Amino acid sequence: DTDSDVNPDAEDVCDEVDNDCDGEVDDGATLSTWYADADADGFGDADDSLDDCAEPTGYVADDTDCDDTLADVNPDATEACNGTDDDCDGSTDEGVLGDGSACAAYDCGEVLDDDPSAGDGTYYVDLGTGTVVSTSCEMDIEGGGWTLLKSDVVDLMSSGPSREHLYTYGSGFYISPATTMVWSWSSYQALSGTYSYGTGTSATGTFSCTHAESGSWGIGCSNGGGGTYKCLTIYGSSASTGQGTVCQDQPDVFSVGACASNVYTWYREL
Repeated sequence: DTDSDVNPDAEDVCDEVDNDCDGEVDDGATLSTWYADADADGFGDADDSLDDCAEPTGYVADDTDCDDTLADVNPDATEACNGTDDDCDGSTDEGVLGDGSACAAYDCGEVLDDDPSAGDGTYYVDLGTGTVVSTSCEMDIEGGGWTLLKSDVVDLMSSGPSREHLYTYGSGFYISPATTMVWSWSSYQALSGTYSYGTGTSATGTFSCTHAESGSWGIGCSNGGGGTYKCLTIYGSSASTGQGTVCQDQPDVFSVGACASNVYTWYREL
């Protein structure tokens, strides 16, 4: 009778007092829902909760933890290259695709799509095969997203989407016609032979390609438009780095004659 808020007509509230004089403490009070925080990161598990007046030990008011067994996984965490949705936003490895083998991108184009600020450098790709390799990405020339062709990258490729190619030599570069530089890929394909060209264009057929280095490791030839044939990179001792020789008829894009050495070949899917 010393507290006017305690009487049989009062409503029970969460204050550890029998407000309505019915012999029960906090019965009928509006309770709060609390969520288990097993990893003690301040974020709770929406699937593990209880209702109580006060916050129980090991529980929090937040229910946005997507993995309550890992303290490094919560909405405040920074996404890392580990195949895990670290920041609980529903996406995995966003912004870090290609940074490591655990978060390999499809190709350099996907790296750039994932992080438009990504710069030139070495990234991990799998070209959708599940086999991860590291390669260089060229992100500055003509929109970027170019994947360096080297031996292990070519090993993953098969006939598929149309591609355009970037050739870099010194400070210069040349980009192939997108509709005519299309062919069926084959690993360790000798440079000499008969190849299909012009896939997807009106001028299709086959032609023979020969070169003095025909025994070297290569990836074939392709029609370069009109009456011009361009041979793609001939990989010799530097196959693993993607640097080799490019032979051409015309135009003489590197101003070195028919063949240019120390050329890097890059590709981008269309």
